[in-house]
Amino acid sequence: MAEKVIELPLTIENVAQVKEELGNLDFKKIVFATDQVDLAGWQLLKCLQLNYPDITIEIAKSPEIWEEFLELK
Repeated sequence: MAEKVIELPLTIENVAQVKEELGNLDFKKIVFATDQVDLAGWQLLKCLQLNYPDITIEIAKSPEIWEEFLELK
C-alpha cells in the first residue's frame, strides 16, 4: 500500500484508534486529514517520525501544524 489516510483527530481520545488504523505500517506515506492535534497526537507523530523514518507524514488540512512540529525537534 502506498498511502494511508487517517481521518481521526490526533487527540488523546483517538490515539489508540489511530494506532489500530495504522496497523503494521506497510505504506510509504501517512496523511492525517485533520487540524486537531493535542499533546498525545504530537507524541504519536514524534514516535512515527523517529521509528519509521522512511514513511512520509503529512497533515493535509493544516501543513503549518506539521512545519511547527518539525521546528520543535
